Amino acid sequence: MCFLPLIFRRAARAAPQHGRPRGSASGPTRMARQLLTLLVLSLALVAAARAEYHLGVFGHRPTETLQRQWQPLADELSQALAEPVTLEVLTPEALDREIAARRIDFLFTNPVHYIQEKHRHAFSGPIATLITVEHGVKTSAMGGVILVRRDGPVRQPEDLKGKRILISGGKGLGGYLAQAAWLLEQGVRVPQDVTLLPQGNHDAVVQALLEGKGEAGFVRTGLLEALAREGRLAPEDEARLMVLGEWHPPGFPYKITTALYPEWAFVALPHVSPEIARKVALALYELTDRLDAIPDPRFTAAGIGGFTVPADYAGVERLAQRLRVPPFEHVEVELRDVLHQYALPLVLLALSAVLLALLTLRLWHTRRQLEHQRARLASALAETQTILETVDEAIYGTDAQGRCIFFNRAASEVLGFRPEEVLGKDPHELFHARRPDGQPYPAEHCPLHRALEAGQKVRQDDVFWRRDGLPVPVHVSASPRVEHDRVMGAVVAFHDITEEMRLLEELRRLAAYDPLTGLANRGHLEQRLQEAQSAAQRHKRPAALLMFDLDHFKKVNDTYGHAVGDRMLQAFARVLRHNLRPTDFIARYGGEEFIAILPDTSLDTAVKVAERIRQAWAHTQLPIDDQGKVISGTVSIGVAPLDPDAPLDESLARVDEAMYRAKREGRNQVALPPTGNKRLEAGVCS
Repeated sequence: MCFLPLIFRRAARAAPQHGRPRGSASGPTRMARQLLTLLVLSLALVAAARAEYHLGVFGHRPTETLQRQWQPLADELSQALAEPVTLEVLTPEALDREIAARRIDFLFTNPVHYIQEKHRHAFSGPIATLITVEHGVKTSAMGGVILVRRDGPVRQPEDLKGKRILISGGKGLGGYLAQAAWLLEQGVRVPQDVTLLPQGNHDAVVQALLEGKGEAGFVRTGLLEALAREGRLAPEDEARLMVLGEWHPPGFPYKITTALYPEWAFVALPHVSPEIARKVALALYELTDRLDAIPDPRFTAAGIGGFTVPADYAGVERLAQRLRVPPFEHVEVELRDVLHQYALPLVLLALSAVLLALLTLRLWHTRRQLEHQRARLASALAETQTILETVDEAIYGTDAQGRCIFFNRAASEVLGFRPEEVLGKDPHELFHARRPDGQPYPAEHCPLHRALEAGQKVRQDDVFWRRDGLPVPVHVSASPRVEHDRVMGAVVAFHDITEEMRLLEELRRLAAYDPLTGLANRGHLEQRLQEAQSAAQRHKRPAALLMFDLDHFKKVNDTYGHAVGDRMLQAFARVLRHNLRPTDFIARYGGEEFIAILPDTSLDTAVKVAERIRQAWAHTQLPIDDQGKVISGTVSIGVAPLDPDAPLDESLARVDEAMYRAKREGRNQVALPPTGNKRLEAGVCS
């Protein structure tokens, strides 16, 4: 039943809309129309049996480039919704038409275009803000770049007066408005003081500038880096370009001229159900966490780092108002122009009462703006809080002083604190003030405070303390909230990694030890051999190797079964542990073979130790049934020095030779390598 509105909406989209002709239609004509309507509705019902969503993307670059860049995102959302999501790269005009006709469900666009469409179609705030990545550095901010040729006439902003400036053609934030606002502050008015030459898209602006079709070009941040990454801007061409007024905001990975503004907004249009919008928001945040853990070449190549909670776009709206671009082209224009043009006469002629009236009017207007902005921010905050409460990741946020301003449900479940116990306080002092050993944790080492001070994202494994005093191992990701080059706070996401650490430790143990005997396995042996050889070289102390092979072990398996054979291997492991030092290393080499490393041991001493083990095993009796029946066995042992200067393979070969010599010469004995160090070509002696 929940799909019926969608079905009929799509049927309405698909059915042509005509005006009704004058007069009444004849019976056959009316019936034909009714049949046609039923046919259209039937086809719409069939088409809507499987939902399809459309993602509209602002086309600031060539369509094929943006299709490649954003198709992985559409695929990701298709998987999250279990329904196809079609990517549509469109011009601003086409996007506006599609939004009005409800033919797109999600909008992904630059901040100014988002503000324009929001005012035109009265939809709410975005559900997420884009995070870009360049050389491993992530940011959710953007801006504008003014490019000039190094061999050209422009060196200072004022040099642009009377010059030709290449633009994409649109009035987007990164490709026009941010540069226009920056130049206005430098005393250059755009477009009054320059000549604008539209080129179609940002890529074309760079190419036209290289070809000398203009003296400067406006492009958004990240374009130069993207062109270089895509192989479309040769290093020698990049070296011909210079960024006018270039500066380097902390933690920002791109070349930039202007101030920083929030990145692209991802918007769910009003006709999309809250459930679908919530699924998409969660998919975007989960994509970010996955990319943080395991980079995906599809997204890395496109410069996509993920998405974050919606940014505050109020500054972008103020910029659009200041530059008088749609939908603010007529807002207060006349009053401001009059005041600007006749400022001096008004100052000379105005009385104190008039001045007071003007000030009162200004204060009233400012108050209205603040109330409007406050209401908008409250609505956005409520939407953000709803999203934060639905995600499974534990999240809290702080202001610039490190005081908590939100604390979601998942964070309460992990740490046991209620939100009211944390809000307004420093989280570091509540649950992060001690290290695992109980020592104080300096605030300057806390990932939250490092993010606030450095303005960069910090990720690390750490320990938080529950309200009941128990430690919780966590993985922490602290990201600064930056507005206009200022750190306004931080967002910290964390999750309990207790089970992950347990599994990791178990995997390490399984990787290094034999599950039957509890001794080290062959892989661990190789590491310890290298360490023992290095120690022997460093300290000039002898070391020895013992290799053991249980005699006639195959016969035990064949006669009494593998269960008895396993018990015999376990019993021999216990004999080795009992007769060797804690500093000695024992490993199961394979099957019924074992190896021991004896550091700080001469060859004579090693022979004595081997003989003690041989005798201990010969006197060991292993019960095999409930009637008191026992068996015993013997062992052949090879002894060889661990040569500190020879390859390890040679030392292993020598002790192997010695062990096979013991088996060849009758078993149940200790043997040294044969004279001449030639390996015996012995067959299987078990």
